[in-house]
Amino acid sequence: MGFLPPADTLAGLGCMRLSTAQERDPDRGVEVLHAALVAANTLGVTLLLDTADAYCRDEQERGT
Repeated sequence: MGFLPPADTLAGLGCMRLSTAQERDPDRGVEVLHAALVAANTLGVTLLLDTADAYCRDEQERGT
């Protein structure tokens, strides 16, 4: 496709559970994202974050 670097320089993080877990902790979620970004930067890889507005527990939380 041309818009992504080679597969050996990619890492992905699925973020759904940061929004949908019953026991979620927003501050801990931010810590997880920061740690992933630091790790990716340290390793020299591109980090892809899998996110969606649909990742929520109910309609009132859409976009959390």
